[in-house]
Amino acid sequence: MSNNPQQPSGSSERPRPTIPIAAEDVTILDVKPMAQPKERASPWSSLYGTDLFRHPCFRQAGLWGIGVGSAMAVHSALRHRSQFKAINAFMITMLGVGSGAWLLCRSQQREEAEVMRVATKKLAEQQHAQKEAVAAPGASAGGKRS
Repeated sequence: MSNNPQQPSGSSERPRPTIPIAAEDVTILDVKPMAQPKERASPWSSLYGTDLFRHPCFRQAGLWGIGVGSAMAVHSALRHRSQFKAINAFMITMLGVGSGAWLLCRSQQREEAEVMRVATKKLAEQQHAQKEAVAAPGASAGGKRS
């Protein structure tokens, strides 16, 4: 039997040393990265980096293209028994379906942006009208006094 309380009896493991650390000894640095000046984004800026994969239309179009293209490739491989024709069917279908899905998604986003722009404009006009009504309460009475 061992007299060491940290080591179980009959065990060949050595006890792990523990180091007491006081909370005052530990300092955590709050380091924030420096803000970079924003450059004006060009329409082609997303093509030069990983930003392209963050666009929901790109993801959606890619997934539709790959899914339908794969289905067409399997169908073509089973029908023609030719890998070359299956790869051609995959590529043509993927590009066609992906392009169509991209155009559809972008047009839907444009329509939603237009609706949001009109709604924001109407809301701003209503808020402006409310501020004018609050600022000039006598003007809304019609100017007649009895």
